[in-house]
Amino acid sequence: MIQLVGVLLFTAGMCMPMVGCATQDRADRPPTGVEPQGTVATEAVPRVEAQKAESPPPSLPGITFNLEAGYVELDAEVVGNHVDWLELIACTPNSREHETLVTVTAKPSDLHFALLLLGVEPGRTQTGVRTDEGWKLLRATGGGVFLDFVVPVKQDGEEEVASGATPEQRVVPVGEWVLDRLTGEPLNTRRWMFTGSRVMDDRGTPVYLADVNGTVASLVHFGDETLGRDVTLTQDTDGQNLAPRPDAMPPDGTKVRLRVSKAPPPNAARAPEPTPASESGS
Repeated sequence: MIQLVGVLLFTAGMCMPMVGCATQDRADRPPTGVEPQGTVATEAVPRVEAQKAESPPPSLPGITFNLEAGYVELDAEVVGNHVDWLELIACTPNSREHETLVTVTAKPSDLHFALLLLGVEPGRTQTGVRTDEGWKLLRATGGGVFLDFVVPVKQDGEEEVASGATPEQRVVPVGEWVLDRLTGEPLNTRRWMFTGSRVMDDRGTPVYLADVNGTVASLVHFGDETLGRDVTLTQDTDGQNLAPRPDAMPPDGTKVRLRVSKAPPPNAARAPEPTPASESGS
């Protein structure tokens, strides 16, 4: 059962049947890694009722709001120094730790709600639709967000926790921790999309799929991620080309924060994106 703050409302349709089963003719199957559109009679659409401007942001476990600055931060822990290859930036515990940089304690549906309060428009996960010519890919969409890690700075040889009490912290674009094996360079992006996962009906109970599968911010498309990249790569077509950069990362177990900031449209005139730097503590 999804438990949000009371103002996030869902309407749900029917459960999604399995796709690509053994009895299905290959010509009728969608491309690898593409969810077929229309398998859900009425996909749930989350909405937020208007809140008064003077109202404080809600209290959501593992999420810190800074609405004036246009971002939220998720409590996170580094876990990805030794994974073989990456398919996510962040997941929830006990889900996809074998392919992620960090885990976050916040529920993905709570992050969804927080981004709605920031004014970020949700889009859709990558999907597909059957046409007379076969399956057509529908790319993921969604309002833009910037993803950065807020990393504690060592003080007197001791690692401070990223709780806001440390006097300084580094803000690092998430791509700095990701190696593109094709280029040998860090992943040159910090822009993601608010794809918004999916809400399905499970025997009368609305279920936010990212809450079930733990897919918070992905590098490739699973079809259930809350935040996705503007690429068409899936878990089956990524070529295992993304890997962690341990030399750029804190050790596993380090407490950090994942900052999710509202981004301007890609073609809007704006100041240059910030580079990794130190800043005053929150």
